[in-house]
Amino acid sequence: MNIRYQLWLDNKAEKIKQLTSVVILLMTLLYCGHLLKNIPGTQQARDSFLKNRIHSYEIGLFLKKHPEYRSVQIGLESDVYYLPRGTLGEVFGPYRYQDFLKLSTPELSNKIKALHANSLILSNKRNSQSITSRSDFKDYFKLLLDTGDAQLYLVK
Repeated sequence: MNIRYQLWLDNKAEKIKQLTSVVILLMTLLYCGHLLKNIPGTQQARDSFLKNRIHSYEIGLFLKKHPEYRSVQIGLESDVYYLPRGTLGEVFGPYRYQDFLKLSTPELSNKIKALHANSLILSNKRNSQSITSRSDFKDYFKLLLDTGDAQLYLVK
């Protein structure tokens, strides 16, 4: 094979590699740009974004402004990251919310108080109707905040 032709082929192969790298880089930048536009740039935009995706986000904001409330949550374990530290209620362990569901309303109120908590957060998506529909529920709990997806109740 002619040396000139071989050099031409090598040069062409190198140019194809470079062009392929540039195309991949451009595609990556376009994809990342698409992802970056979904990242909220301000606190207000972040709050709006999270309110649309996290059922108890507004309740978490309220509780962070009112540290006098310590809560037990039921059915919002995926939201715990956005709730204040010390929020109780989980799928496993000593604060397993399935144990709370079996209690009568007075027992539920007393159990929450025994945990040194004074409020209850319920999800509309899970289990809340079985608690809030009880005839004596309003005797022991007072609605503080309703976001449509979740409610915060004060233990009386």
